[in-house]
Amino acid sequence: CVGTRSKKLIDYHSHEYIYADECHYFIDDSAMFNNTSEQSMRWILKNKESIKIFASATANSLYEKMIEAYHIPTDKIYNIPKSYDYINKLYIYKRENTYQLIDNILQSEPDSKILVFVSSANNMIEFSKKYGYEIADYLCSSSTSNYELKKVCNLTSDDLIAISKHILFATKTLDIGVNIIDTDLKHIICQLFDVNSIIQCFGRKRPQGDEDTCTFYLEHKNANNIVLRRNQVNHHLKMYDEYVKDKKKFLKKYSNNRNLNKGGSIFEFTIKKHLFFNRARLLNYRLFMEYYEDVKDKGFIQAFSDRIDKDLSDKIDIYIPTIADPFIMKLKVFENVFLYKEERATLRKIFIERMSELHKKTKTQGIAVLNLFLDENYKGYKCRFYKHRDKRRVLPDGS
Repeated sequence: CVGTRSKKLIDYHSHEYIYADECHYFIDDSAMFNNTSEQSMRWILKNKESIKIFASATANSLYEKMIEAYHIPTDKIYNIPKSYDYINKLYIYKRENTYQLIDNILQSEPDSKILVFVSSANNMIEFSKKYGYEIADYLCSSSTSNYELKKVCNLTSDDLIAISKHILFATKTLDIGVNIIDTDLKHIICQLFDVNSIIQCFGRKRPQGDEDTCTFYLEHKNANNIVLRRNQVNHHLKMYDEYVKDKKKFLKKYSNNRNLNKGGSIFEFTIKKHLFFNRARLLNYRLFMEYYEDVKDKGFIQAFSDRIDKDLSDKIDIYIPTIADPFIMKLKVFENVFLYKEERATLRKIFIERMSELHKKTKTQGIAVLNLFLDENYKGYKCRFYKHRDKRRVLPDGS
């Protein structure tokens, strides 16, 4: 309803129906970066002439406030049951096990695809350093102002047609109405904290039948992990308390403060010094603080479970990292290393021991045979080995 450039309200009064799809966006988006979405929501609610329909899979908090404020009768509330049959498990994992989780999936299911929702630009950069671009893509918003993030990401949400590599690392931008139809997408990992965002992330997978299932993984959080965000939100809520307590004093204190319009403030002064009050952002901050206090008092798993459907919370389990394959761990020592005669001999010994454990025999146990064995049995392990002769170093036997 609000033009992003002009910020002028578009006249929709001539429409009999106004359908606000994904209406959770009003409070989620308003709290993050967009001041105009709150104006759109306010305009829709004030419009007396049109029939208004609000639809979302994750707007329970918004619905509760609207029902309370506008006395919406029960016969105007519709609930379409959601099926979670396509979800195998919802694992809660610890942050320190992230790489091991991804590596285990790559190793055990080399044909499966992984979607990872990343919580920060720094995490995206670290993922790109570890996994590179041969097996992974990195996606962010085309409008991001973070230069380092833009430099790392080789895709934007405008480019995404399908997941073409083993892993897609994506920012929260992908949770906004993007549907992924891919039967090879078997694992979705989420580092986010906000419940609505988490559910939206998991909902990107669109199953294509009873056999098209997926396993979900959610990073465990505690109050200490989000204390910085909590302090930022608390700062804005304290400003709101100042406003309620004494509006004149508040206006005198902040009317010339240019920083008031930045950093997610509930208030914004227009050029003509009129005060704009973002109620949607206030609601978001209050919901966040309720969630934060629950995480602190009950623990993350219980606080999260209380806010999702029982059919989904019943699938929650704790992720226990599997023990890494000792054969691969031995090979990792030789990654990015020049393979001289001694190193090749050690590699052959490791390979022979592994073949003996599998009760297999080969006529030769050279580097080429090792690579062939990895191609057939460890597709998720991408390193391959090659002989190296350094002219600066000649061993006594001439090798």
